[in-house]
Formats: sequence, C-alpha cells, structure tokens
Amino acid sequence: LVVFFFFPHNQLNCRTFWHSILSPKVRLTNPAVKVSAQIRNDRQPPFFIATLDNGKKLHFKTDKMPAMDLIMRFNKLLGNPELGKSGTRPRQKL
Repeated sequence: LVVFFFFPHNQLNCRTFWHSILSPKVRLTNPAVKVSAQIRNDRQPPFFIATLDNGKKLHFKTDKMPAMDLIMRFNKLLGNPELGKSGTRPRQKL
C-alpha cells in the first residue's frame, strides 16, 4: 500500500518508489506481488506499508527521504543486497 497526498509537494520520493516497484523488470522478480495506492487529500506526509509473506508489516514514513535511500533500506530489511541483486548499473556512454 503506497499512500501519498494528491499534490506533488514533497511527494516525489514516494511516487518514484511506487513507479520503481511497478516497473516490468522488478515485477518479473515476484509476479505475485500486489501493489495498491491511496491518494489522499489530508495533507499528511507520504508513507507506504509492505505486508510480507510471514505477516510482518513494514511501515515507511517517506517524507524527505530520497527514493534511492528508501529502495536501499527496503532491500536491506527484506534481506536482499541494498543495491539489488544486479548491483549498480554502469553508466551508458552517449
């Protein structure tokens, strides 16, 4: 469950995380994952809740947290390498 305020002020990190976990490459790693979003108008900071297979819930308050830090912390809590299984990608030459 990804929850964020409708207007984009300070919401980019949560939206970036949301789009990252919905990318086709990431979804192939776990096709059974279910992602839902709530867009609210209560001016509360963004957050997301991850419910794991064992019933444990991870509640992330993502206000002012860069998207990359959010992804790295999420991977670490799941027991995966912080930068993912493939590590960092080399920069493409233009």
